[in-house]
Amino acid sequence: MLEIRGLKEKFPLFTAVHRICIG
Repeated sequence: MLEIRGLKEKFPLFTAVHRICIG
């Protein structure tokens, strides 16, 4: 999941959103 990891650096908010998606 390197793509997600890169997004986390560019989009800190994406990390929170991704966590919610996972549950």
